[in-house]
Amino acid sequence: MEQSAINNKDGFYVFGSIIGTDAATAGNYGVIFIATRPCEIMKISEAHTNAGTDATAALNVERLQGTESLNSGDEVLVTDINLNTTAADTVTSRKGVELQNTRLNHGDRIAIKDVGYITAVAGVCVTIYLKPLGKGNYGQ
Repeated sequence: MEQSAINNKDGFYVFGSIIGTDAATAGNYGVIFIATRPCEIMKISEAHTNAGTDATAALNVERLQGTESLNSGDEVLVTDINLNTTAADTVTSRKGVELQNTRLNHGDRIAIKDVGYITAVAGVCVTIYLKPLGKGNYGQ
């Protein structure tokens, strides 16, 4: 099996981070990935270095299709990740039934979406694991 056929079957990671206190500014959240082929989000993990001070501080991930603007897409996490009650430096992961709207077409985008009042949140890091769609398995 040639190397390019193998590479097209492997999953891959996308990373997004908002450094330091920039994570407390809503305008710093946005697109972190543009799909170059059909793929599916399998798992999302998040950690932050400083928790928010407001009970509504949270984040989600959204799928943007066509010309949809930020905060107008489809949320991928069924339940927001709480940035207030989750302790700093704790990795929170979601997969399976905790995800929705996971399929991306060529040109779809993934964005980190702030939710609520993100005052005092710092050092947000999001890792997303995706797999290509329609590429078969290693036996093919």
